[in-house]
Formats: sequence, structure tokens, C-alpha cells
Amino acid sequence: GVDAEISGREKHPYSIFRKMAERHISFEQLSDVMAFRAIVPTEEDCYRALGIIHQRWPMVPGRFKDYISTPKRNGYRSLHTSVIHAENMRIEIQIRTEAMHAQAEYGLAAHWAYKQQIIGSDHQVSWIRDLVEILDTAESPEELLEHTRMAMYADRIFAFTPKGELIQLPKGATPIDFAYAVHTDLGDQAVGVKINGRVVPLSTVIENGDQVQILRSKGQTPQAQWLNVATTGKALAAIRRHLRHTERVEQETLGRKLYEDILTRLPAPIGGEAIPQALKRLKLSDESALMVAIARRTLSDRAVMEALMPGSAGADEVHALAPQSTAISIRGLKPGVAYDLATCCHPVPGDRIVGLRRPDAGIEVHAIDCAVLSDLAERSENET
Repeated sequence: GVDAEISGREKHPYSIFRKMAERHISFEQLSDVMAFRAIVPTEEDCYRALGIIHQRWPMVPGRFKDYISTPKRNGYRSLHTSVIHAENMRIEIQIRTEAMHAQAEYGLAAHWAYKQQIIGSDHQVSWIRDLVEILDTAESPEELLEHTRMAMYADRIFAFTPKGELIQLPKGATPIDFAYAVHTDLGDQAVGVKINGRVVPLSTVIENGDQVQILRSKGQTPQAQWLNVATTGKALAAIRRHLRHTERVEQETLGRKLYEDILTRLPAPIGGEAIPQALKRLKLSDESALMVAIARRTLSDRAVMEALMPGSAGADEVHALAPQSTAISIRGLKPGVAYDLATCCHPVPGDRIVGLRRPDAGIEVHAIDCAVLSDLAERSENET
């Protein structure tokens, strides 16, 4: 809960009549016949109280106003919302801190005095004198108000889960950031989002007071394009960690296939101690690191064969059987990404090539005139 001082009022019948006449609206369209004001200790409590209210009563769409993150031109700050109570009665609620209330009731000078905790006419006269001086030197009164708004501007926003839990985020945050702020698993499995009940893209910027519902699927995993959408360190770190893990799994899978091919080119089967001894010679930590190194082409086939079968006689045989290093620099391919040269077209250095991403097998490199590519293009055209 949130500690709050609550006050309420019911609009006078004549005030109701005037408002209906001025705005040309019916009685049912009025949202402030009955209104309450909640004074809470801190700015964060304002948003927490808002979440509790919206969780308990349905909000009236389009009636939420956040004058805390975006103050009015006169410096007024408060949260305004309207909810539907029993028998479809609309109730207006204002939420603010004591400092915001003092400023709303007595003006900008009251806000300054409250912030500085100063009482007395001398301080007020001095402050007003300074204010007049600033107005005289400024190009316009709007310039002063602009500086005042910037001073009170908050670089963070508050959003809510469907259960009313308050989530604090930096301004400009997206549903991806929100999901990871709630829980890493929720972020990893995010497939969509509803903001204030509407389905919107995951790239949507969250606004103050938004209710955010993340749609998830257990089959979903973080996507590389999320790096262009996320803004918080927690979200970016989690996405990169998963992408690195996925890339390593692909490299291990491809490396193991290449390793099996290397074994077939040895003159004799290797013993049980061959791999541990090879890891020591190559200064690698474990078998997984060996497979990754093979896939990344940081180790040539020849180096792996010599490590598995050392000795002058064995080395001579290996030298005779082993091809030269297959490490090839491919322009446009990120260093360390696992790739394999397609056996259907056997691209060689100097060829124009195309890379196809294979699940759990890294990049498969084809010559640009490969028949397999033509078949894939034809199949794609027939499916569309």
C-alpha cells in the first residue's frame, strides 16, 4: 500500500450545468462530478498509487494525464486519472506530493520555499526579486518557464504490470526493457505486448503510467534485432548473453562435424588419451573449446591432426595426408563466426559467394552460381 492523505469534493449543481453548457456535453460525459485528491510522500508513490487505483477500478480511456513528467507551462505537476466506480459513476482522481500540492495551491514561489524549507517574507521577497531579474534578462517569460520545466524534468518513467506492480525504467524504454526488468525469463520469451489493452509492436516507447502486459511463448528466444530496440543494460546484457550461447552451440555442432571428417583422414584410429593430450598441446581448456576452434578456423586441420597423432613417423604420415590450412578470410563475415564450404559447389578463394545460415551448423558458403541456390530461389518463388 501507499500512505496517502485523501480529500474529496462533489461538484455543485450550477458548476455542473455551466460545464455541460460550455463544452456541449451530456451529464454522462462528465468525469469530475465527484473528485478525490491523494497527497502522497514521494514522486514514486504517485505512480505506485496510480497503479493500485487502476488495478482496483477500470480506468476511463483517454482521461489519464501525466503532468509530473510533462509539467504544465506554469509548472503545475500532478497525475490525473478517471475511473469507473459502481453504477458506471465516473470519478476523477488527482495524485501529487505535498510539494506539488503547495505549488498548485500557492504558485511557483511556494514550490521553491517547500524545496528549500524556508519560511518568512524576507526569503520570499528575495526570491521574487531574483525572479524579476531573470525575467528582465531573459528573452521572454517562456524562457524561464522552459528552464523551470527542465529542472523538474524526470529522466525516468513508471509503468505497471497487469497486477499493478510498479516498474521503473529510463525514459525511452521499450517493452523489451520492461520484460527484462520484470524477469529474465519473461524477456527471453517475449513475442508481443499489450499496452493499455492494445496490441502494439515491441519497439513501442513506453509512456509514464502505461500498463504493460508482455505476451510470451516458451518456444521464443531472444532475437538479434532486439539489440536495436532495447535500451537498458540488463536487457542488452541478457540478449547478448543468449546470442553468444546460441552462436557457440552452432560452432560446437559444426566443429564436431569437421572433427569427424579430420579423424577419417588419420592413418590410424586414435586412442582414448589422444584428445586430452591434444588439448594440452593446443593449450585448450576442454573438448568444447577444440570444436569451437575448428569451426572458427582458428586451428587448421593439419594442426589438429598433428596434435592428435604426434611423433616423427606419425607426423610425416599426417603431413602427407593433411591439407594445408583451410582458414579463409571472408569479407563481410564477422570474425569468429562458424562457417563451412559447401561440398556441392566447392567455392575457392576469389569466387563470388553467398552464405546460407543453417540451424545448428553456422554459415554454409556457396558459390554464387551454385545450382543449390537456384533451386532454393525457385522454390521460394513457387511458395509466394
